[in-house]
Amino acid sequence: LYTDMAPLFTAFSSTIKNIYVIGAGAYTLPINLRKQYPDAKISVSEIDPEIEKIGRAYFNLGAYNIKTEIGDARMKFSAAQQNQAEKYDLIFGDAYNSFISVPWYLLTKEFVSEVKNNLNPGGIYAVNFIGTLEGPQAKMFESVYSTMKTVFPNNYVVAFGNSPTSVQNITILGVNNTNY
Repeated sequence: LYTDMAPLFTAFSSTIKNIYVIGAGAYTLPINLRKQYPDAKISVSEIDPEIEKIGRAYFNLGAYNIKTEIGDARMKFSAAQQNQAEKYDLIFGDAYNSFISVPWYLLTKEFVSEVKNNLNPGGIYAVNFIGTLEGPQAKMFESVYSTMKTVFPNNYVVAFGNSPTSVQNITILGVNNTNY
């Protein structure tokens, strides 16, 4: 599962101390990141305040040191905020507005560039979405990959399906440096 990919990030960075996750869901990804990086500061943006309440009531969120910021990630990473913004070693985009649909504005070149500006040197931006790698349904992958390549020349694709044409979770990693 893509939510178990936390150990992969150590292949790109030996120092992951400040993590930001866009979209909480059932908090599976942030909790797995907490287990992999116990000393890291982990923050999550969630647009729906009920999600945090559900996480505390049903997913034992209170047992983990994870800060939830209620609001839209666009505001967090907007150019106006960047002068006073803290920098991150890992930002993971995992927001959905339906079971399979990422909000379009979180996949634009402008947003991806703003996220990159909030990464430390060597920092990683991972964006997760549902799609296929090949075939007639690969338009989403092709679009997101094209955008990520424009902003992050150093990028990697991790897919979690049985074949390139199967619908699956796809995570594209952009690394904020030229050493890879």
